[in-house]
Amino acid sequence: MKWVFSLLLVGNVLYFTWNLWLPPGATVPVPSRDVAFSEGSNSLRLLSETSESSPIRVAAPEQTAPAREEQAMPPATCVRVAGIISEADARELAEGARRSGAILAYSGSTTFEQHRFWVLIPPFPSANAAQPTLETLRRRGLRDYYLIRTGENRNAISLGVFSGREAAESRYRRIERLGLEPRLERITLPALVYWVEAAWSEPDGQSEWRETVGAQGYDAEAVRCARTPS
Repeated sequence: MKWVFSLLLVGNVLYFTWNLWLPPGATVPVPSRDVAFSEGSNSLRLLSETSESSPIRVAAPEQTAPAREEQAMPPATCVRVAGIISEADARELAEGARRSGAILAYSGSTTFEQHRFWVLIPPFPSANAAQPTLETLRRRGLRDYYLIRTGENRNAISLGVFSGREAAESRYRRIERLGLEPRLERITLPALVYWVEAAWSEPDGQSEWRETVGAQGYDAEAVRCARTPS
């Protein structure tokens, strides 16, 4: 027991001497040791324990999907000619556009209803019964009339279909002055008209084509193209 007591006494003396020698406020430096935390692991590891030659991994930049190529877009503006009565005329105008250097030329049709005014003499009991009236019209110098052979107006005499009421009424009064009894009806007829659209990369060809269609009595207008060059 004596040696334990002596050991404690010596330790206390040394500790007291150390505190007297150490300046006030001084701290004993403790070597810092960085630690690393392994992702996906619960263990800690000193950085000094890692190999200096270990490669540093850098997160790769996100890969973005390559941009999709834009689909071919139609030319912004086409020249349109509408109101063409004949399909053959529409095809010829489209071919003329191609010959003038158009990169795009196509035609189509539009169906719509139109109102007209029809002047006629009501149906006779038979074709023979209509003959005297037809003879009267011939002698008076009238033209553009015919005997209807079929349908609900069979054996009637058609005296003309007019787009305007004024022209139809003028025809009606002329027939009345002959002592006949015409009839004026407003009718609806289906109509089919054609159109052509074309586009050019150079303005010279467009100007040439516009002059051609203008000489034929058509009007040209600028519209947004609906198709792409083939």
